[in-house]
Amino acid sequence: MNDSYLVIFEILFFEEVTEISEIQIGERYVGNYFPQENEIKYITNEDRELIFIPEADCKIIERF
Repeated sequence: MNDSYLVIFEILFFEEVTEISEIQIGERYVGNYFPQENEIKYITNEDRELIFIPEADCKIIERF
């Protein structure tokens, strides 16, 4: 079973941050958290899937 739920998360670290990057450190985003894998999957505006690890790359602010 691969249950997930939506979370608001804040980016703490992201290797690919550039001036034109959609992802910015310190900003908050909504993604799907998969507790069994301990990862958050986020889909960018360009339909690119990014994976963040809570406490390493980001912190979960709220789940809903």
